[in-house]
Amino acid sequence: MALIDHDEQSHTADADPRWQENLLFCGLSYNADVSFLLHLCHRGADETTLIKAAVTVKGQTVSCTLCNSSTSCYRAPELSVDVVEPFRRMGIRFNGRGSTTKDEFQFSSTEHHIPFGFSITIESHSLPIELNHGGRKFPWAVNHYELGGEFKGSFWVGAENFDCVGLMVRDHTWGVRDWKFDEAWWHTGTFTEARRLIAGCTVVTSGSKSSHWLSSSERNVEHLDEEWQVPEPEILIGRCPPILHKPWRDSSLSENVTYIPINRYVIPWESFSSETDYVTIIVNTFAVWAGDPGYTAYSLTIPIYRYSADPPRTKRMSASEFSACNDRQR
Repeated sequence: MALIDHDEQSHTADADPRWQENLLFCGLSYNADVSFLLHLCHRGADETTLIKAAVTVKGQTVSCTLCNSSTSCYRAPELSVDVVEPFRRMGIRFNGRGSTTKDEFQFSSTEHHIPFGFSITIESHSLPIELNHGGRKFPWAVNHYELGGEFKGSFWVGAENFDCVGLMVRDHTWGVRDWKFDEAWWHTGTFTEARRLIAGCTVVTSGSKSSHWLSSSERNVEHLDEEWQVPEPEILIGRCPPILHKPWRDSSLSENVTYIPINRYVIPWESFSSETDYVTIIVNTFAVWAGDPGYTAYSLTIPIYRYSADPPRTKRMSASEFSACNDRQR
């Protein structure tokens, strides 16, 4: 597909009950004191929007899951997403209540008593990257693009307010979401003061691996033919030293990338296409590529039974506990 300005707006659902529109925003302040995540999922079948929001300040995370009746994931009582200039400028405000939890219970507590939120503007300089570029298909949606950017604005947790500037990435998908895979690695990073974007994914299904990686600047989008190498899962634990990784063998992208994990979010999902629910572990990292500092959101999505069966260095949770996470706010 060729992106048009309207793609930055909400889309009309089709009749398939698996149809969804999803927006994901995550970022990290330059001093690493503040990070955030906001995921919005509009389900056309029942006209609801599920909001998962988190703000982390100096290592302490406040998060919540909310469910609203709505016709769009751009508007809710706690939320506004405003496209100022398509693919260039956007404003977001979230004002809700949440709770402090450990990793495994983020987004699942029913006791939302801490005011938290943010009001930020986002400016993107690099071109958007379509992950389905070249006709490739991945299981989360037919339409899927990524953007990097710099955010500025205010965050609040309880009575404290913080003015922040940092780097962030955002993701927009719409269409039938048909999750049936063993694992999916997703990586989006922004460098050169948000003027260079790298995005892509590796999906493993029944032992078969498919990868797709692209890079964009202010002027063009480049398809990276070389296969990206999936890292060791220790990067997701959040207790590891800086990681040296050389994901591309292409001559123009041959420098090592150093990832420095800062914090992580553990997010439970529902599947509408099978009996399997999934969990995503997203790690916010500082990254240095060819001497150029940046930010990456690095994630792994796996079926819940794999996470709960052998969660490395984390508290064991049952699949039923994770499945209940999305129901508690309805």
